[in-house]
Amino acid sequence: MKNLIDKFKRFISKQTKETPQEFIHENNVQLLKRLNIVSIILTILYLFYLYADFVMLNSVENTLFRYILIVIHLLSLFISIIYLCIYPNIKKSATFINSKKATILIVSYISMYLLLGAAGSINSQNFSGNIDAYITIVIGVAVLFHLSPIFLIPAFLIAHLILYIGLLYTVHDSADLVTKQINSTATVIIALFIGIIFYSNKKKEYFHQENFAKLFEINPYPLVLTKINDGKIVKINQRALRFYGKNEDELDKVRAGEFYKNEKQRVDMIEQLKNYGFVKNLVLEQKTANGEYKWVQLNYELVEYGGEQCILAGVTDVTSLKEIEAELMLHATIDPLTGIRNRRSGLQYLNELLVNSKTSGESFILCFIDVNNLKIVNDKYGHAEGDNLIKTVCQIIQEQIEEQDLFFRYGGDEFIIVFTEKEVHEVHQLWERIVVLLSETTPKPYQISVSHGLISYDPNQDMTLQEMIEQADQEMYREKQLLKRLV
Repeated sequence: MKNLIDKFKRFISKQTKETPQEFIHENNVQLLKRLNIVSIILTILYLFYLYADFVMLNSVENTLFRYILIVIHLLSLFISIIYLCIYPNIKKSATFINSKKATILIVSYISMYLLLGAAGSINSQNFSGNIDAYITIVIGVAVLFHLSPIFLIPAFLIAHLILYIGLLYTVHDSADLVTKQINSTATVIIALFIGIIFYSNKKKEYFHQENFAKLFEINPYPLVLTKINDGKIVKINQRALRFYGKNEDELDKVRAGEFYKNEKQRVDMIEQLKNYGFVKNLVLEQKTANGEYKWVQLNYELVEYGGEQCILAGVTDVTSLKEIEAELMLHATIDPLTGIRNRRSGLQYLNELLVNSKTSGESFILCFIDVNNLKIVNDKYGHAEGDNLIKTVCQIIQEQIEEQDLFFRYGGDEFIIVFTEKEVHEVHQLWERIVVLLSETTPKPYQISVSHGLISYDPNQDMTLQEMIEQADQEMYREKQLLKRLV
């Protein structure tokens, strides 16, 4: 028994040690708010009780019981209305909430409700032999109001002492008296343990959140904690503030959706979070300081913070990596001499187009091109001039075709154009214009000309990509031979 008492003392000592002011503020705000809700409920309830006192219990012969009950109900109604009147002012005052006055107000009101419950039960004992009101209030206080044990224990003990003494004078049967004393005392002890455990858990949760906040701030990467329902920012570390270009003063107006290019990105992410609880290595563009967009790698976790479901987002700036990736992709897909697509990239696109055409039923035209007399230019004027010839041809063709047309270097002096939205006669007209422009190019010591071969792809034909290129190549070769004979 002594060990149990010692453990209880240590537990109480641990709970009543010096508490951080931030926790006191947070707890007082909640207690004041709950007192307000309770006062609203009691005001409505006591109005009904007064109706019962004056109308429903009008025929009760025990007038002393009625008068005492009326006084208790009026007094309870009065203190509830007073609290409702002062609450709008005190809830806005951080100075008051952080002061001892707030604690005194909270403890005083809770103590008054306990004392009125004890008085009401003593009065009921005289009339009906029950102390249910006191039992209900004791349990209600323990569950609703998470008071520090240093205040909760004295409040319960004083109220219970008054009930205990009252029962001595109102219960005349010794067995009934002992039963009520035992049951009410057991209820108070259980309620005390409930209240202390709730307060202890609340304090632990606060310290957990405080440690979380410290780890949150010292993390070397931007971190953002937002509510899942409306995207409101709950916490954000300094690195994230700098990255997104936000000030702490404006955070109340900022929503997580503002960082995304479109709301669908966030909606899709939340859907994955709800299914799996996390989203790893999601790479996308987000709006940062000055309205600029940067590539970021995001890791999301679904967490509970402050009793609400929240999203913890870890942000890594990968803009430089994306730029390197884009540069590597450029080198992998672009021909360095001409600036157009290279063979690998062009054939990959063309192969995809062929597959899609078989599904969609849409046709396209492939044009195979060869630069005439490149070997002669290389041998006579040097390879640098030969490169200039190739670049000149590409530049003129590039200026004449449209954005949706595919133009790539097939190899050496051979090129391919793919027209997806033109008829054959339109391609012929375009080619005639290109030929004229090539011949009118700034005078060179040689004639600039090209040969071409066209093939129109029909989705109903069973033709491979290589077969198409070979047929177009043959058409080009026939034109080249014709030009040689004409010269």
